[in-house]
Amino acid sequence: MKKASRNTILVIKDLIEQKHQDKHIAMVMQVNRSFVNKIRNKVSHASIVIEADERINLTEEQKVRLETLKKILAAPELMISGTSEQDLIYIHVLRFFGMNKDEVYNLYFHLSKKQLGNYWMKADVNILKFNPRLIGIEPREYADLIIDFFI
Repeated sequence: MKKASRNTILVIKDLIEQKHQDKHIAMVMQVNRSFVNKIRNKVSHASIVIEADERINLTEEQKVRLETLKKILAAPELMISGTSEQDLIYIHVLRFFGMNKDEVYNLYFHLSKKQLGNYWMKADVNILKFNPRLIGIEPREYADLIIDFFI
């Protein structure tokens, strides 16, 4: 891993203060999750703090990834109704992003808890096959956010 810049470390600290999960920060910043965890636990880079007149900046790519993450975490309803294959994949997308089963149940209230539990436990769901346009996200932006977890 290449050496992280001061700005990268400060952005990570800022995202930690905003209560983002390590997994989400790693996706946005495209860094190793353990690196984020070390910064969170003050094992690494604890002495780096923002100066009074200093500004931290996200790159354009990081801004897009952060906005994409926020759209997914808002858990919008799909633009189609019913329980299609895309719904099943979307349930797993939300699970991948750390949503708990109760939050997903609130979105899919028309399913019984047992039925949702069956979908939740289904193991062979590929979230790369999700059509992000159904929640207003461009496929390139979605792929850019999650791709590091699949290579």
